[in-house]
Amino acid sequence: MKQQLERALYELCYALAELEQARAANRWPQGAAQDFRIAEKGDSVIVLLRLSQWGLETALRALGEIDAAQARQPG
Repeated sequence: MKQQLERALYELCYALAELEQARAANRWPQGAAQDFRIAEKGDSVIVLLRLSQWGLETALRALGEIDAAQARQPG
């Protein structure tokens, strides 16, 4: 499961970087009202990707803490 989460995090970070580079390079739609709605949706996608990144990072930390706790248990 940890490998799947790490892979998902890697792919998510890659997609996020691509979108942020597009926005920084002014390849983001601007201007007309319709373009504004498209840009707004793009910004929403970036926010959702960041939230997903946070969730995956939290899950990976929790798995690490569980593994560490199990390793500390006498047995």
